[in-house]
Amino acid sequence: MPVDLHSEVCIASTYSEGFNHPLASGVRRRADDILVAHRHLPFHTVVRVTRLDTGKSLEARVEDRGPFVRGRCIDLSRGAARQLGFSGVVRVRVDVVYEHQEHTSDGTHPEKPKTERSR
Repeated sequence: MPVDLHSEVCIASTYSEGFNHPLASGVRRRADDILVAHRHLPFHTVVRVTRLDTGKSLEARVEDRGPFVRGRCIDLSRGAARQLGFSGVVRVRVDVVYEHQEHTSDGTHPEKPKTERSR
């Protein structure tokens, strides 16, 4: 589904601790990774997340889906939340820096990439 979302102000939250499974994009998350989850933006899209109360910001890749809690628009990894200086929830502005295109030059969708297995 195409998204025409380039900026939004909303509530951000942090991922729960203890997730040790691949994210929806197939990426394995480590605690200090700077990643985010968004319900609609394509995977690998780069967003700038800015705390409205302090002006601190960071850029991160969308690698998961969520949050699925009413009133929230983005989940941040623990590393991203630490960089912004919060835990729990905070009011932010989310700006799309680079929107990853989920289709090939002929307009078709590519096959979903296979994820590498840990050895």
